[in-house]
Amino acid sequence: SRAQITRADCLLLGSRGGQVVLPFLWKHFGDALPPSVVLNGGCAMSILPTEGWQNWPAHAVTVLLMGGEDFFRGGLSPEQHLLDAMRCVPRDNASTAILYVDQMKHMPQAALLQAVLEKLLTTAISWKAEGSLPASAVADIIPLVRKGGPFTGRFVYKTHVGEDWTEERFTSTSRSTSTRSVCPKAPLPPALKSLCLPTPTDTSVAFKWGVSPRTVLTLEPRSDTVEGTPSIKTSKTSTFSTNSFPNAARSLSPLLVRRGLPRVQTTPLEEAWAHRAVPGQPSRMG
Repeated sequence: SRAQITRADCLLLGSRGGQVVLPFLWKHFGDALPPSVVLNGGCAMSILPTEGWQNWPAHAVTVLLMGGEDFFRGGLSPEQHLLDAMRCVPRDNASTAILYVDQMKHMPQAALLQAVLEKLLTTAISWKAEGSLPASAVADIIPLVRKGGPFTGRFVYKTHVGEDWTEERFTSTSRSTSTRSVCPKAPLPPALKSLCLPTPTDTSVAFKWGVSPRTVLTLEPRSDTVEGTPSIKTSKTSTFSTNSFPNAARSLSPLLVRRGLPRVQTTPLEEAWAHRAVPGQPSRMG
């Protein structure tokens, strides 16, 4: 299973896949993990009780797609939501980018995903292979967002060790670039670890790029063992099939995106999630 993961060219994770699976893989694979594209930015949610963002490897290549209308935002403003995600990235990491679209929901709009997903994947793969953020990513990503609709937002990226990020703000007609300094976040105090957001859906896959038939690793945030090790199912296919992103499928024939399978048993992490704090009610976690 370890070899299957490390041979993949890119991981695509969404919702709980970003919250649970990716931090687990970071912890066990470290810098050896392939580059990742994370829908919803679950790996950069500092209020999760597991604090999986603390496992973020210094040399991990990670590209996040986040939305201002995603319920993962909780009670934060879009600006606070983005800043919170940026603060989860360690100071020593120099290979993280976040595309934040103000109007994106938890399930990204089909037109938006169709416009940007392939570019996000190729950006992550090239960044890992070349050791630097491809210039085409910076040049092309905002025009591609505009093709998906009249969206506004920011594209931020960190390419040097330290606290400085490059930020590109955009509307449907304008674009501006600036630099901002963001101090990485410290671990949450124990008293706050019981706070978390509503339960998301499961979506996560790994890609084997450019091989036919393609090897797709479906990574599910559930366990076959008491230690909480994610089960990995491997399939080979040359067919693109998707439930989650129907329109994106038409333009991404080399890829396979599969919705995460329903959970069939409970893991320790899921037990903790089931006993999370509910707004207006006392926390059920000890």
